[in-house]
Amino acid sequence: MALHGDPAALVWDPCCGSGYLLTVLALLHPRQITTVLGTDIEPAALHLAEQNLALAGREGLIARAADLDAHAERFDKPSYTAAARRLARGLATGQSDVTHAVHRADVFDPDQLRRALDGRRPGVMITGVPYGGQTAWHGPDGASGAAGMLRALRVVLPENAVIAVAVRGHRLRLDDGLRAQTTFRIGTRTVALFRARPAPAH
Repeated sequence: MALHGDPAALVWDPCCGSGYLLTVLALLHPRQITTVLGTDIEPAALHLAEQNLALAGREGLIARAADLDAHAERFDKPSYTAAARRLARGLATGQSDVTHAVHRADVFDPDQLRRALDGRRPGVMITGVPYGGQTAWHGPDGASGAAGMLRALRVVLPENAVIAVAVRGHRLRLDDGLRAQTTFRIGTRTVALFRARPAPAH
């Protein structure tokens, strides 16, 4: 957000999966995020993302707290009651609403991405790219990997948007000469930050 420069921004994850990353960001930084947008090629993942991203708003939190209370009573689980109380405390502090949207789109297809954006202008695009194991690239252009993803995203993002990509390992491999403005480590992952379209050198 500091690199983007504005006090608040729409945050987009184009490989959102279950929406875990966007949900956590929205809950932790409700005053810096106006909207979270999740897109993915997998319908099953988007179904989960819709449920999780609803927690970014007060109505979603109220519904989840009620569900936890009901489960605590039904299954005699004190941990559910404790979780419901934590949500209630968050609501009592006046947590800001963060709106959300979920759409299906192939991250390698600029036309699908434009339709999913529907005129929205993300300030920050953040994603953890598939790295094998439980997740992998899907779609007809999946073999192009992170480099292909960034090529498509840079076509549709505003020029001042910040791109944050997390990969497992020490380096994000690109094949088009694009260089990160900065990189840092979080656990076993490397996070690289880019501008959608870097300013020309003088």
